[in-house]
Amino acid sequence: MSESKYLSLLYAEIAKHTPEENAAGPGEVTASFIVGASGKIEKVTIDKTTSPAHAEVVKKILATVVAPPPPGGAMDVGQTFKFR
Repeated sequence: MSESKYLSLLYAEIAKHTPEENAAGPGEVTASFIVGASGKIEKVTIDKTTSPAHAEVVKKILATVVAPPPPGGAMDVGQTFKFR
């Protein structure tokens, strides 16, 4: 599987776990994380956030995601979450 196809699958899986609304309200979080060789998300780093509450929402989302194993082993990924 190509890296771009894998990222499409990964982002779709993350979207399934991302609620339309959250208790923190509108905001934005940019996170970096590692998808381990098993597909589990490891080592989440919050690069930018509207508030600590938004950062916690993203950490909880990413903790629930399990994707297929990435091609070639672990993979560094980044994503911006926009909450309305």
